[in-house]
Amino acid sequence: MYITDLKKERKLMHSVYVDGEFWAKINNEILAQNGVKIGLEIEDNFLNKLKLDSDYKNAKNKALYLLSIKDYTKKELFDKLKKFFCIESVEKTIEKMEDLGLVNDQIFAHKYAKYLIFNKYFSKNRAAFEMRKRRLSKEIISATLLDIEYDEKEHIKFLIDKKYKNAYFDQKIKDNAIAFLQRYGYNWNDIKSFFDEYR
Repeated sequence: MYITDLKKERKLMHSVYVDGEFWAKINNEILAQNGVKIGLEIEDNFLNKLKLDSDYKNAKNKALYLLSIKDYTKKELFDKLKKFFCIESVEKTIEKMEDLGLVNDQIFAHKYAKYLIFNKYFSKNRAAFEMRKRRLSKEIISATLLDIEYDEKEHIKFLIDKKYKNAYFDQKIKDNAIAFLQRYGYNWNDIKSFFDEYR
């Protein structure tokens, strides 16, 4: 078998033709590293290696691009990449990103949990729900939330004073406030205890 044509494509790729027929699109760097040129005699195992190396290279580039925009959990990045690349390349890419310190679920979990609790004023229950949506493991979520301490009544008071100031005096507003707090993950007993204390 011979490489019979190389056609430049967009996004750092070339279309590779083998024995006159299109074979695959391969990353330019991988072609250069392997000395691929028109007229080169090749075998199946060489082609397979080209394809795997190219897929891995493109997966790494995609991962670095995604991570330059926002942080991802390990599972989020895996799910994103597997839409475009083979599982072997995705797994190697995730491992590489972890080695580079660009993906770390423990660090992500602590940052995200603190944001949810101290910026959004969610309860730990609601924070856990949001963290599960980001594909973090139950073990990491539990360990992370266990490390975070805060005064839940102070958080409830902040939310009430900010959004429902008259909840202390108006039953209808109080009912709306209770529904709001429950959406934020606070349980009924804590809410009731708060209003009993501040009425």
